[in-house]
Amino acid sequence: METLTVGFAAPAKHWIPWLAAVVGFSLIFNMWNLRFSYWTRFTLMIGATLNFASAVLLLCMSRLPAIVADSAAVVHERVISIELVNSIIAAGFFWVGLWLLFECGRDIYRIRQLSQTL
Repeated sequence: METLTVGFAAPAKHWIPWLAAVVGFSLIFNMWNLRFSYWTRFTLMIGATLNFASAVLLLCMSRLPAIVADSAAVVHERVISIELVNSIIAAGFFWVGLWLLFECGRDIYRIRQLSQTL
């Protein structure tokens, strides 16, 4: 285990920049949104879009065959702990993706509620 070098697996490397960009925009948007104590349709639409984009990325990544891999291992060598880590990360991505879809739906519901009151 001391020689284990963990990195992103080849299937996940394509998704990492997209996920980092969406998470970065989400952090910036939420920091900017802290200034307001109320919702507007515009901020709710941005939030719903960011939640939906994050959910899609996480749900797609949860279906990858491997997310992390031992970068120093021989191709035919199997590390059981890496497989366990991959399954835990994939399950986490799946449940967080479902939560973000719920958040997206809640934002859309709030947009509809604001449209009815105005």
